[in-house]
Amino acid sequence: MNTTLKLTIRNLKNYFRDRSAVFFSLLTMLIVIMLMVVFLGDMLVQAMLSGLEEVGALTDTSESDAELLILMWTIGGILCVNIVTVCITLCGMFVEDSSRGKMNSFCVTPASRSSLCLGYMGSAMIGSLIVTVLTLIVSEVYYVACGGEILPLMTHLKILGTAVVIAFTFSAIMMLLAFFSKSERAWGALSTVVGTLVGFLGAIYLPMGSLPDGVGTVLKCTPVVYGATCFRSLLTDGMFDEFFSSVPKNIPENLAEIYKDEMGVTLSWGDSALSFPTMLAIVGVFGIIVTVAVFAVMHGKKETAR
Repeated sequence: MNTTLKLTIRNLKNYFRDRSAVFFSLLTMLIVIMLMVVFLGDMLVQAMLSGLEEVGALTDTSESDAELLILMWTIGGILCVNIVTVCITLCGMFVEDSSRGKMNSFCVTPASRSSLCLGYMGSAMIGSLIVTVLTLIVSEVYYVACGGEILPLMTHLKILGTAVVIAFTFSAIMMLLAFFSKSERAWGALSTVVGTLVGFLGAIYLPMGSLPDGVGTVLKCTPVVYGATCFRSLLTDGMFDEFFSSVPKNIPENLAEIYKDEMGVTLSWGDSALSFPTMLAIVGVFGIIVTVAVFAVMHGKKETAR
Protein backbone atom coordinates (compact mmCIF):
# COMPACT_ATOMS: atom_id res chain seq x y z
CA MET A 1 0.00 0.00 0.00
CA ASN A 2 2.89 2.36 0.75
CA THR A 3 4.32 1.72 -2.71
CA THR A 4 0.95 2.38 -4.34
CA LEU A 5 0.55 5.64 -2.45
CA LYS A 6 4.04 6.88 -3.30
CA LEU A 7 3.67 6.02 -6.99
CA THR A 8 0.25 7.69 -7.09
CA ILE A 9 1.63 10.90 -5.56
CA ARG A 10 4.65 10.82 -7.88
CA ASN A 11 2.46 10.48 -10.99
CA LEU A 12 0.10 13.26 -9.86
CA LYS A 13 3.01 15.62 -9.20
CA ASN A 14 4.50 14.90 -12.63
CA TYR A 15 1.13 15.47 -14.30
CA PHE A 16 0.24 18.78 -12.68
CA ARG A 17 3.79 20.12 -13.09
CA ASP A 18 3.62 19.57 -16.84
CA ARG A 19 1.37 22.36 -18.06
CA SER A 20 1.39 21.11 -21.63
CA ALA A 21 0.18 17.67 -20.47
CA VAL A 22 -2.66 19.28 -18.53
CA PHE A 23 -3.58 21.46 -21.51
CA PHE A 24 -3.65 18.64 -24.05
CA SER A 25 -5.59 16.37 -21.71
CA LEU A 26 -8.26 19.10 -21.58
CA LEU A 27 -8.09 19.89 -25.29
CA THR A 28 -11.23 17.89 -26.13
CA MET A 29 -13.13 19.86 -23.48
CA LEU A 30 -11.96 23.13 -25.04
CA ILE A 31 -13.06 21.92 -28.48
CA VAL A 32 -16.52 21.08 -27.13
CA ILE A 33 -16.81 24.53 -25.55
CA MET A 34 -15.80 26.21 -28.81
CA LEU A 35 -18.32 24.18 -30.81
CA MET A 36 -21.07 25.05 -28.36
CA VAL A 37 -20.24 28.76 -28.36
CA VAL A 38 -19.84 29.05 -32.14
CA PHE A 39 -22.39 26.63 -33.52
CA LEU A 40 -23.97 23.73 -31.66
CA GLY A 41 -25.27 25.64 -28.63
CA ASP A 42 -27.39 28.05 -30.65
CA MET A 43 -28.65 25.23 -32.87
CA LEU A 44 -29.86 23.22 -29.86
CA VAL A 45 -31.47 26.27 -28.26
CA GLN A 46 -33.35 27.09 -31.46
CA ALA A 47 -34.52 23.49 -31.76
CA MET A 48 -36.04 23.63 -28.28
CA LEU A 49 -37.66 27.01 -28.94
CA SER A 50 -39.13 25.67 -32.17
CA GLY A 51 -40.72 22.84 -30.19
CA LEU A 52 -42.42 25.34 -27.91
CA GLU A 53 -43.42 27.58 -30.81
CA GLU A 54 -45.16 24.71 -32.60
CA VAL A 55 -47.52 24.22 -29.66
CA GLY A 56 -47.90 27.95 -28.94
CA ALA A 57 -46.14 27.78 -25.59
CA LEU A 58 -43.35 30.36 -26.02
CA THR A 59 -42.92 32.73 -23.07
CA ASP A 60 -40.75 35.77 -22.41
CA THR A 61 -38.21 33.64 -20.54
CA SER A 62 -38.17 30.66 -22.91
CA GLU A 63 -34.96 31.66 -24.69
CA SER A 64 -32.97 32.33 -21.51
CA ASP A 65 -34.31 29.13 -19.93
CA ALA A 66 -33.28 27.13 -23.01
CA GLU A 67 -29.79 28.63 -22.92
CA LEU A 68 -29.36 27.67 -19.26
CA LEU A 69 -30.64 24.15 -19.94
CA ILE A 70 -28.27 23.61 -22.87
CA LEU A 71 -25.43 25.01 -20.78
CA MET A 72 -26.06 22.41 -18.07
CA TRP A 73 -26.43 19.70 -20.72
CA THR A 74 -23.05 20.68 -22.14
CA ILE A 75 -21.39 20.73 -18.70
CA GLY A 76 -22.59 17.16 -18.12
CA GLY A 77 -20.86 16.01 -21.28
CA ILE A 78 -17.71 17.95 -20.46
CA LEU A 79 -17.38 16.35 -17.02
CA CYS A 80 -17.38 12.89 -18.60
CA VAL A 81 -14.94 13.96 -21.32
CA ASN A 82 -12.55 15.34 -18.72
CA ILE A 83 -12.45 12.07 -16.82
CA VAL A 84 -11.65 10.10 -19.97
CA THR A 85 -8.93 12.43 -21.27
CA VAL A 86 -7.19 12.91 -17.91
CA CYS A 87 -7.14 9.13 -17.42
CA ILE A 88 -5.53 8.80 -20.86
CA THR A 89 -2.74 11.19 -19.92
CA LEU A 90 -2.00 9.75 -16.49
CA CYS A 91 -2.07 6.11 -17.62
CA GLY A 92 0.28 7.21 -20.38
CA MET A 93 2.92 7.57 -17.66
CA PHE A 94 2.97 3.77 -17.47
CA VAL A 95 3.82 3.63 -21.18
CA GLU A 96 6.47 6.31 -20.68
CA ASP A 97 8.06 4.49 -17.74
CA SER A 98 7.97 1.17 -19.60
CA SER A 99 9.53 2.51 -22.80
CA ARG A 100 12.28 4.29 -20.85
CA GLY A 101 13.15 1.26 -18.74
CA LYS A 102 11.88 2.65 -15.43
CA MET A 103 9.40 -0.19 -14.99
CA ASN A 104 12.29 -2.68 -15.00
CA SER A 105 13.79 -0.79 -12.07
CA PHE A 106 10.44 -0.78 -10.25
CA CYS A 107 10.00 -4.51 -10.80
CA VAL A 108 13.32 -5.46 -9.14
CA THR A 109 12.22 -3.73 -5.92
CA PRO A 110 10.17 -5.56 -3.25
CA ALA A 111 7.05 -3.81 -4.58
CA SER A 112 4.54 -6.17 -6.18
CA ARG A 113 3.30 -5.67 -9.72
CA SER A 114 -0.21 -5.29 -8.31
CA SER A 115 0.80 -2.32 -6.17
CA LEU A 116 2.57 -0.72 -9.13
CA CYS A 117 -0.50 -1.19 -11.31
CA LEU A 118 -2.75 0.28 -8.62
CA GLY A 119 -0.43 3.26 -8.37
CA TYR A 120 -0.98 4.18 -12.00
CA MET A 121 -4.72 3.51 -11.84
CA GLY A 122 -4.99 5.42 -8.57
CA SER A 123 -3.25 8.49 -9.96
CA ALA A 124 -5.49 8.43 -13.04
CA MET A 125 -8.58 8.17 -10.89
CA ILE A 126 -7.60 10.87 -8.39
CA GLY A 127 -6.26 13.22 -11.07
CA SER A 128 -9.48 12.98 -13.09
CA LEU A 129 -11.54 13.62 -9.95
CA ILE A 130 -9.52 16.73 -9.12
CA VAL A 131 -9.99 18.11 -12.63
CA THR A 132 -13.70 17.20 -12.55
CA VAL A 133 -14.27 19.07 -9.29
CA LEU A 134 -12.42 22.14 -10.59
CA THR A 135 -14.38 22.03 -13.85
CA LEU A 136 -17.67 21.77 -11.96
CA ILE A 137 -16.78 24.74 -9.75
CA VAL A 138 -15.83 26.96 -12.70
CA SER A 139 -18.86 25.81 -14.72
CA GLU A 140 -21.28 26.42 -11.87
CA VAL A 141 -19.89 29.89 -11.24
CA TYR A 142 -20.47 30.69 -14.92
CA TYR A 143 -23.95 29.12 -14.76
CA VAL A 144 -24.90 31.30 -11.78
CA ALA A 145 -23.46 34.37 -13.52
CA CYS A 146 -25.74 33.60 -16.48
CA GLY A 147 -28.79 33.63 -14.22
CA GLY A 148 -28.97 30.07 -12.91
CA GLU A 149 -29.16 28.91 -9.31
CA ILE A 150 -26.55 27.06 -7.27
CA LEU A 151 -27.15 23.32 -7.32
CA PRO A 152 -28.39 21.67 -4.10
CA LEU A 153 -25.84 20.00 -1.82
CA MET A 154 -27.34 16.55 -2.49
CA THR A 155 -26.86 17.05 -6.24
CA HIS A 156 -23.21 17.91 -5.67
CA LEU A 157 -22.75 14.76 -3.61
CA LYS A 158 -24.43 12.65 -6.29
CA ILE A 159 -22.20 14.20 -8.97
CA LEU A 160 -19.10 13.43 -6.90
CA GLY A 161 -20.20 9.83 -6.32
CA THR A 162 -20.95 9.42 -10.01
CA ALA A 163 -17.54 10.85 -10.90
CA VAL A 164 -15.84 8.31 -8.61
CA VAL A 165 -17.51 5.38 -10.38
CA ILE A 166 -16.78 6.75 -13.87
CA ALA A 167 -13.17 7.62 -12.97
CA PHE A 168 -12.63 4.09 -11.62
CA THR A 169 -13.96 2.57 -14.84
CA PHE A 170 -11.93 4.70 -17.23
CA SER A 171 -8.73 4.43 -15.21
CA ALA A 172 -9.07 0.65 -15.62
CA ILE A 173 -9.86 0.92 -19.34
CA MET A 174 -6.89 3.18 -20.05
CA MET A 175 -4.59 0.99 -17.94
CA LEU A 176 -5.61 -2.03 -19.99
CA LEU A 177 -4.91 -0.16 -23.22
CA ALA A 178 -1.55 0.99 -21.82
CA PHE A 179 -0.47 -2.62 -21.32
CA PHE A 180 -0.74 -3.20 -25.06
CA SER A 181 0.97 0.03 -26.12
CA LYS A 182 4.59 -0.66 -27.01
CA SER A 183 5.89 2.90 -27.32
CA GLU A 184 5.17 6.51 -26.41
CA ARG A 185 4.50 7.27 -30.07
CA ALA A 186 1.88 4.52 -30.28
CA TRP A 187 0.25 5.76 -27.09
CA GLY A 188 0.23 9.32 -28.42
CA ALA A 189 -1.57 8.16 -31.58
CA LEU A 190 -4.05 6.16 -29.52
CA SER A 191 -4.67 9.13 -27.22
CA THR A 192 -5.43 11.31 -30.22
CA VAL A 193 -7.95 8.81 -31.57
CA VAL A 194 -9.65 8.29 -28.20
CA GLY A 195 -9.69 12.03 -27.46
CA THR A 196 -11.34 12.64 -30.81
CA LEU A 197 -13.91 9.87 -30.45
CA VAL A 198 -14.93 10.50 -26.84
CA GLY A 199 -17.07 13.52 -27.74
CA PHE A 200 -18.89 11.45 -30.34
CA LEU A 201 -19.23 8.37 -28.11
CA GLY A 202 -20.73 10.55 -25.39
CA ALA A 203 -23.26 12.02 -27.87
CA ILE A 204 -21.85 15.50 -27.25
CA TYR A 205 -21.12 16.66 -30.80
CA LEU A 206 -24.49 15.32 -31.96
CA PRO A 207 -27.39 14.52 -29.58
CA MET A 208 -28.67 10.94 -29.50
CA GLY A 209 -31.83 11.91 -31.38
CA SER A 210 -29.77 13.16 -34.33
CA LEU A 211 -27.99 9.83 -34.78
CA PRO A 212 -29.22 6.84 -36.81
CA ASP A 213 -30.73 4.05 -34.71
CA GLY A 214 -27.84 1.71 -35.49
CA VAL A 215 -25.24 4.25 -34.37
CA GLY A 216 -27.20 4.97 -31.20
CA THR A 217 -27.28 1.25 -30.41
CA VAL A 218 -23.50 1.04 -30.84
CA LEU A 219 -22.99 3.99 -28.50
CA LYS A 220 -25.13 2.28 -25.86
CA CYS A 221 -22.60 -0.56 -25.86
CA THR A 222 -19.88 1.78 -24.56
CA PRO A 223 -19.57 3.20 -21.02
CA VAL A 224 -18.95 6.75 -22.26
CA VAL A 225 -22.54 7.51 -23.16
CA TYR A 226 -23.80 6.12 -19.83
CA GLY A 227 -21.34 8.31 -17.93
CA ALA A 228 -22.36 11.43 -19.86
CA THR A 229 -26.05 10.60 -19.41
CA CYS A 230 -25.62 10.15 -15.65
CA PHE A 231 -24.03 13.59 -15.32
CA ARG A 232 -26.64 15.20 -17.57
CA SER A 233 -29.56 13.70 -15.70
CA LEU A 234 -28.20 15.10 -12.41
CA LEU A 235 -27.35 18.55 -13.76
CA THR A 236 -30.62 19.06 -15.66
CA ASP A 237 -32.87 17.45 -13.05
CA GLY A 238 -36.26 19.17 -13.28
CA MET A 239 -35.13 21.68 -15.92
CA PHE A 240 -36.86 19.99 -18.87
CA ASP A 241 -40.15 19.69 -16.98
CA GLU A 242 -39.94 23.35 -15.98
CA PHE A 243 -39.04 24.47 -19.51
CA PHE A 244 -42.05 22.67 -21.01
CA SER A 245 -44.43 23.59 -18.17
CA SER A 246 -46.11 26.20 -20.38
CA VAL A 247 -47.24 23.57 -22.90
CA PRO A 248 -51.08 23.43 -23.03
CA LYS A 249 -52.66 20.48 -21.24
CA ASN A 250 -54.45 19.38 -24.41
CA ILE A 251 -51.15 18.41 -26.06
CA PRO A 252 -51.02 14.60 -25.81
CA GLU A 253 -47.25 14.24 -26.19
CA ASN A 254 -45.00 14.64 -23.17
CA LEU A 255 -42.52 17.03 -24.79
CA ALA A 256 -40.23 17.01 -21.75
CA GLU A 257 -39.71 13.24 -21.96
CA ILE A 258 -39.36 13.34 -25.74
CA TYR A 259 -36.61 15.96 -25.57
CA LYS A 260 -34.87 14.16 -22.71
CA ASP A 261 -34.63 11.08 -24.90
CA GLU A 262 -33.57 13.10 -27.95
CA MET A 263 -30.85 14.91 -25.99
CA GLY A 264 -29.49 11.79 -24.32
CA VAL A 265 -30.58 12.83 -20.83
CA THR A 266 -32.37 9.50 -20.62
CA LEU A 267 -31.44 6.24 -22.34
CA SER A 268 -33.73 3.41 -23.36
CA TRP A 269 -33.32 -0.17 -24.51
CA GLY A 270 -36.36 -1.02 -26.56
CA ASP A 271 -39.37 0.50 -24.84
CA SER A 272 -37.78 0.47 -21.38
CA ALA A 273 -36.09 3.60 -20.03
CA LEU A 274 -33.00 2.93 -17.91
CA SER A 275 -33.02 4.42 -14.41
CA PHE A 276 -30.08 6.43 -13.07
CA PRO A 277 -28.95 3.63 -10.69
CA THR A 278 -29.07 1.15 -13.57
CA MET A 279 -26.91 3.31 -15.84
CA LEU A 280 -24.39 3.95 -13.08
CA ALA A 281 -24.33 0.24 -12.28
CA ILE A 282 -23.58 -0.55 -15.94
CA VAL A 283 -20.57 1.78 -15.79
CA GLY A 284 -19.39 0.26 -12.50
CA VAL A 285 -19.77 -3.36 -13.66
CA PHE A 286 -17.90 -2.50 -16.84
CA GLY A 287 -15.09 -1.10 -14.69
CA ILE A 288 -14.96 -4.21 -12.50
CA ILE A 289 -14.74 -6.49 -15.55
CA VAL A 290 -11.95 -4.42 -17.08
CA THR A 291 -10.08 -4.29 -13.76
CA VAL A 292 -10.14 -8.09 -13.62
CA ALA A 293 -8.77 -8.10 -17.17
CA VAL A 294 -6.02 -5.65 -16.16
CA PHE A 295 -4.77 -7.91 -13.37
CA ALA A 296 -5.09 -10.98 -15.60
CA VAL A 297 -2.91 -9.35 -18.25
CA MET A 298 -0.47 -8.15 -15.60
CA HIS A 299 -0.20 -11.68 -14.21
CA GLY A 300 0.38 -13.00 -17.73
CA LYS A 301 3.18 -10.51 -18.28
CA LYS A 302 4.73 -11.56 -14.96
CA GLU A 303 4.73 -15.23 -15.99
CA THR A 304 6.24 -14.30 -19.36
CA ALA A 305 8.98 -12.25 -17.66
CA ARG A 306 9.92 -15.31 -15.62
